[in-house]
Amino acid sequence: MSYFIAIPDVQGEISQLESLIARIEERYELGPTLPANETHKAHKPHAQLIFLGDLIDRGEDSDATLDYVRALKRRWPHTQLIWGNHELQTLALGRGSDERGLTTPLRPGVLEFLRDEFVPWVETPSLLFCHGSPSACDVELDPGDERLISQIACNYAGLAEGWRGKFIVRGHTAGTHPVRMGLTYFLDCNAADHEGVLIAAVFRGLTSAEIVDARLWAEQEPRESFSYELGLWIESPWPLCEIIASR
Repeated sequence: MSYFIAIPDVQGEISQLESLIARIEERYELGPTLPANETHKAHKPHAQLIFLGDLIDRGEDSDATLDYVRALKRRWPHTQLIWGNHELQTLALGRGSDERGLTTPLRPGVLEFLRDEFVPWVETPSLLFCHGSPSACDVELDPGDERLISQIACNYAGLAEGWRGKFIVRGHTAGTHPVRMGLTYFLDCNAADHEGVLIAAVFRGLTSAEIVDARLWAEQEPRESFSYELGLWIESPWPLCEIIASR
């Protein structure tokens, strides 16, 4: 079985990101999935990294963070990078930006990296990974719709009922712990704040039967908060399997 590892808002916290990736590598194989006849050789489950946006701004070093993520992308090409509002703002301004868009320029090549290597969201049959959330009126997600991309990157509210019945996995809205509200997981734990922490959340795709059961469970338990101080493992059929913290 393969897993998806979602990392929300790094915000330039390079030291936390390095620590988090080291902990992830202890548990998961992040390279390409092995052919079926070679899976017996794998000692760790395979997983795909998905960064949920806002890699830059606020933290220790945005340039070092982008360099590190570029290296991860070369090492594990199936890693997915999603635009957050900070990346979109940087592209719009043509320079580096803090939350007000007022910092010094990023190095040459960074804008091309943000433009060419990022996507607006990642979708599986049961999960939607994004920075914010689509609105209830967005029946279809069109990656060519710039208005929609911007809206999803800046939506604070989220859709508790999910999007088209899928669980939403998102960042953007900072809290003290990962929280599930309805079918939406909010993962940003405010890494750039001195009391915050960078986390990774491990998800697995659900079968059509499992997602029906999971929706019923979510209706019965409309809100759930998760601790990151201790290892967390949740048995199937729920999509969230594990929380890994950088410190």
